[in-house]
Amino acid sequence: MRRKRLLFALGFVCAAGLLVLCLIAVFRLVRPGEIKLLTRELSLGKRDPGMIGETFAVSPDSKRVAYVAPHGDKRLVVVDGVEGKEYDDWAAAVFSPDSKRLAYAAQRGDKWLVVVDGVEGKECDGIGARGVIFSPESKRVAYGAKRGGKLLVVMDGAEGKEYDGIANLAFSPGGKRVAYAAVRADRWFVVVDGVEGKEYDGFLEGSRLVFDSPKQFHTLARRGDEILRVEAEIVTPWLNL
Repeated sequence: MRRKRLLFALGFVCAAGLLVLCLIAVFRLVRPGEIKLLTRELSLGKRDPGMIGETFAVSPDSKRVAYVAPHGDKRLVVVDGVEGKEYDDWAAAVFSPDSKRLAYAAQRGDKWLVVVDGVEGKECDGIGARGVIFSPESKRVAYGAKRGGKLLVVMDGAEGKEYDGIANLAFSPGGKRVAYAAVRADRWFVVVDGVEGKEYDGFLEGSRLVFDSPKQFHTLARRGDEILRVEAEIVTPWLNL
């Protein structure tokens, strides 16, 4: 019996010693404060040597890419390795916030058009400086277009009213409203869903239309020598029956 107890004790001591040695080895491999990186790679395709570098665009989730490549005397947009239609020129491609949609402006002859998810819009004389924008939830698309010396906003394919100029195109949070600054006969005002606001001599250079909530926004305007912070609330009146 004593022999069995002795053997058991020796076995326990040996096992404990082995455990201590293993722990020492682990601590030597991973020192306190150090970490290990587990890396996973996702191929987005091969780099095209003919790619025009400044046209390279990456989706917000970094899983999709688009760029412009020359094709003879034309150019085409390559999206996720798939070549699109040929055009004479292009403007910057933009992915939607959810990374599922893509839009860009393209030139054909002396006309410009916007391509959204591969579908061409109506031709015009030029595209606004802001380019194409998606609403925050990625469902709506808007851009400024030039036609016959006037500018207008195109929203989901529908054309708005023509003005002498437009600027500061913006969606409200949630994408329900679209707003922009417009000018007619040297008088500037904000347009929200086609409704014109109060007139000013102009908006400050570099200022933007900023939505503070889905129904409120502000911007900076000027009237004579006075600089104004303009705060507006979008109100839906009750129907008078």
